Amino acid sequence: MYATRINSIAYRFTGSSEDARDISQEVFLKLYKALKKFDPQFKLSTWLYRIALNQSIDCLRKRGHVNMQRTQSNIPAVTAGPDENAEQREKIEFIRACLPQLSEHQRVVLVLRDFEGFTTDEIAEIFGSKPGTIRVHLARARIKVKELLKAKYPELFEENNQEL
Repeated sequence: MYATRINSIAYRFTGSSEDARDISQEVFLKLYKALKKFDPQFKLSTWLYRIALNQSIDCLRKRGHVNMQRTQSNIPAVTAGPDENAEQREKIEFIRACLPQLSEHQRVVLVLRDFEGFTTDEIAEIFGSKPGTIRVHLARARIKVKELLKAKYPELFEENNQEL
């Protein structure tokens, strides 16, 4: 029931199918070992996603770098023409390239919210924090990405192009 989402989260953080499978197995092993300690007043999904995030971050730390790659099959389907699809892929690639330049909290929140589709409340529940804190991390991440975008493509921000 949770395996696909956990594998997806792990893959988005590690960029490796093999690491994602290992992390998924580790998450369910930890679940099995600690199930007696689980408090049923909390959501099992929240607990599992937090374990998946921690395992993914640990995996990246062990590697000593961040490789947040996604395959083309994970890019959301776009029903526009080829030019619009190419533009969408370029935007996604640019954001992916920006991820290592964000703080760990900003990166995690941005990936969970904008790539995985979690709500701000769900992310807050996973982290055991307030939704306002999550919104601050998300806003800072988006500002940083916008700054990086502006540095790379200043023509997008000239005069009439301020809507970004």
